[in-house]
Amino acid sequence: FILPALIKYRYSTFGLGSSEYPHFCAFADKADKAMNKLGCHQILPLATGDAAKNQEADFRCVSMLSLYNHSRLAC
Repeated sequence: FILPALIKYRYSTFGLGSSEYPHFCAFADKADKAMNKLGCHQILPLATGDAAKNQEADFRCVSMLSLYNHSRLAC
């Protein structure tokens, strides 16, 4: 169901985890789907940071995409 009060909210989800575990970033995936289901507007696709690889680089990349996307939305 959609909660009308949440329709105005924009969000993005960044999950932290390790791909060495079987359910890599499962909570972030569930939270992202729940926000969307409740009517919030997703501004970026679900992104993840993998501790088994380069989590900091993943975060920097998503941060830059977020800044770019936010600047477009502000116009």
